[in-house]
Amino acid sequence: SQQPGFIKLKSTCPIVATWDDHDYGKDDSGADFEMREESQQVFLDFLGVAKDDPRRTQEGIYWSKVYGPEGKRVQVILLDARYFRSPVKKGFDGREPGDGYRGRYSPNTDDDATVLGEPQWKWLEEQLRVPAEVRVIGSSYQVLSNQHGWEMWGNFPKERERLFKVLRDSEAGGIVMISGDRHLAEMAELKANDSSGIGYPLYEVTSSSLNAPSGNMTKSGVRFANEINPYRVGLTFFDTNYGNILIDWTAEQPVIRLQVCDEKGGVVLQQRALLSDLQP
Repeated sequence: SQQPGFIKLKSTCPIVATWDDHDYGKDDSGADFEMREESQQVFLDFLGVAKDDPRRTQEGIYWSKVYGPEGKRVQVILLDARYFRSPVKKGFDGREPGDGYRGRYSPNTDDDATVLGEPQWKWLEEQLRVPAEVRVIGSSYQVLSNQHGWEMWGNFPKERERLFKVLRDSEAGGIVMISGDRHLAEMAELKANDSSGIGYPLYEVTSSSLNAPSGNMTKSGVRFANEINPYRVGLTFFDTNYGNILIDWTAEQPVIRLQVCDEKGGVVLQQRALLSDLQP
């Protein structure tokens, strides 16, 4: 919290956050982390969350808020994909590292396996009924990409399908997703006509990392990742990056720009969408 850049950021704008594994506790950990209750309070202390905030007494740090006036409301929904999450299943499911399946996990299809836990699922359904024009849903790890074998919603395919169904059944418009974790950046799209889609294009921007880019290097020093993402749009960016969402409310049809930017602020990846196209 004493890092100069963080202090400057904190003085410039409000900071809201969810956690990933190294904020939460052990590497790739979930509900099995024995210090999760203590970790929750330390994390909220770091963010400066008030002592009477609901996150101080609920299990998990999921959170939501609506910003802006009617007609220009942006709802930010931050999911907690750690506190309740069932154990990941180790193994390569018949595939070998190096053939596009480099990670250490395979799908957990147990009926009781969960990512969000029932209290948070109920809360999410309630949040999707709150009036808003744009909804930014944050997951600490990727939702769409489902074949790289590292941490992802794809490790829990039934929960991933449940998420798409909850979004679809809510008939909420303007949903976009953000995620991190991967030490790389990319954009993905679940097309409107996909059998598990939500009724309109669902875009996800993965931005990571601010301080620890991908360690995958060729002999010539070029970063790479030999992994399959059937939902990827465009290229993968491997250097230090951050995500940016711009909304132009002045246009006749409001425009959303989802961006990945490099260290100097240059846009290296962008997805542009009309808000009118992100409707059920």
